Amino acid sequence: MESVTVKDLQGQWVSSYGYHITVVNATVSLPEAQYRLVEKDGTVEMDGWRVAPAKSSAEEMLWQKEGEADLKWTFEEDVVEKLEEHGIDSGNILKGKRRRGAKDYVKLNQELEREEAHARRERERLQGEQKALEAIRRKRRQQKEMNSKVSTKRKSVKEIAYREMSIAEVQNLRAKLKAVDPASSDEKNVLPTLEELATVKMTLKILTETLIAKAVNPFRKHRNPLVAKKAKLLFTSW
Repeated sequence: MESVTVKDLQGQWVSSYGYHITVVNATVSLPEAQYRLVEKDGTVEMDGWRVAPAKSSAEEMLWQKEGEADLKWTFEEDVVEKLEEHGIDSGNILKGKRRRGAKDYVKLNQELEREEAHARRERERLQGEQKALEAIRRKRRQQKEMNSKVSTKRKSVKEIAYREMSIAEVQNLRAKLKAVDPASSDEKNVLPTLEELATVKMTLKILTETLIAKAVNPFRKHRNPLVAKKAKLLFTSW
């Protein structure tokens, strides 16, 4: 290694003497003591000991101290404690020898949350577009059905066989209507007369001289809905 930093030492180690060491940030925890790591001149120092970068690797750190035999640390695993404070379940962290460098699990969790939020927004956007597309399709179907009904209605109107009728014949039909009380519930004598009038090729002269529209008008409020509807259609068409 060209240099060693405090970050390179994060995790759990075992020394060449067999005791376990835990490094969190700049704190080194030994079974019976704690020390502080200090970065200096491209390496790390601790209580007079210095890491020899040229003789170290991500898996092994060689410590040297004047008057002492070299001390070797062998990497065991990353430290994943205290992650619960950030809402991260440490049980989800895979442990074991896997190097390296050290992972910032808090940062990784934040990135994951951002990606999940982005994916959620994208799903919502696509769902919104899908709903809008379905609404457009539904509206088109409704418009198509409406146009079909209008076309059928116009076709049925065109298919009515209108016939010419004399003024005397229309006056005769008017007399039949005048003989019925519009306030009564009698429709047997009214509905056939109205249906017959619907087939007449009505002209302005017939309307003026027979006053047939005036005779039909009272039946627009007839108790029988069929009579009322027929009278309204006739009156409106004239």
